[in-house]
Amino acid sequence: MAPPSPSWVILSALPRVAWLDNDADVTLAPLAAPPRVTLLSLAPRVFPSKVDPLSRLKLPFINAADPSGLLLAVTPPPPTPPSSTTSASSDDEVDGVLTDDPNPDYLVLDLTSATATRVPDTRGVVYNWASLGVIAAPAGAPGFMLAAFDNHVGRNEATLTCFSSETGKWVDKDVDNPLPSRIWNFDDVISHLRPLRRRARDELVSRRVQVSNGKLRCVDMTRARQDQDGAPIVTMRTLADPETAEWTVEYEVSFDEIWALPLKAPVLGLIHPENPDVLYFFVKEYLFGVDMRAKKVVECQASESAKGPVSPSSVLALVLPPALAAGLPMEGSDDGVKEDESGAPPSDDCK
Repeated sequence: MAPPSPSWVILSALPRVAWLDNDADVTLAPLAAPPRVTLLSLAPRVFPSKVDPLSRLKLPFINAADPSGLLLAVTPPPPTPPSSTTSASSDDEVDGVLTDDPNPDYLVLDLTSATATRVPDTRGVVYNWASLGVIAAPAGAPGFMLAAFDNHVGRNEATLTCFSSETGKWVDKDVDNPLPSRIWNFDDVISHLRPLRRRARDELVSRRVQVSNGKLRCVDMTRARQDQDGAPIVTMRTLADPETAEWTVEYEVSFDEIWALPLKAPVLGLIHPENPDVLYFFVKEYLFGVDMRAKKVVECQASESAKGPVSPSSVLALVLPPALAAGLPMEGSDDGVKEDESGAPPSDDCK
């Protein structure tokens, strides 16, 4: 008897380029049950055969996922015509971002229909593409929205840049800046009910903000207190009411209560999207699932895939729509994917 399909997968953010059956643009098959990593495949026609040499991004990258089955893929742009090439120095920077780095292209991937939709030219519209997220239209309606958040240090306002598939246009919206005195080192747009939340890094080892069991969760890994022999401490907080800014502490656990730490400290990976008690950590080449309340390891897998080793920055937790999970083969079956022999760039070119 075939094993049941998982309700969610750990998705590699680095898709492979492959020839797909049934004229599909994208496929998730086969599924790999966590803690193994599932690979996404893109048809060669949705990835440019040549990329702009000035682009730091050399391969497609999955930037965000929505539980509806929508993914946002960021791909390097094709070469810019010589007449349009900028003459700016490669050392020119604005807040740490190279100004002559060509803006990437955006694809919204629909896993249910196996189609890819290219978002209209965004050059100069989205400043920080790494913060861009995708949100499906509510109540099963067709369409989607892309959204990116850009704060302004020292000012009480910020900018939310949005693209609506209904209007086909990008717009900027002025919103409140919750931390005007801080420089935010990273950001994410998360699809959860109404609010779009963005969390800033304090003096932490690492932080993850993610939806789990229908609620927004924030996990902090901090340096140990002096009385805990260097073991990191993990704290889980829940936003119980999306209309408030109050976070309830669910648990606080030191790693010395779980295992004797190896020479290399664990790195926070992701939150189980259905059970917030289970967190995933990377230790060397292994991915561990840990039940933090029970204080024990519940899953372990070597964190390697066909694209090579994965890391916390290159995996996403993807909840599968029921219809999609039921219709996809499990790992080990014939998935109808044939590796592309057309000379797609190797994975180590992705900077």
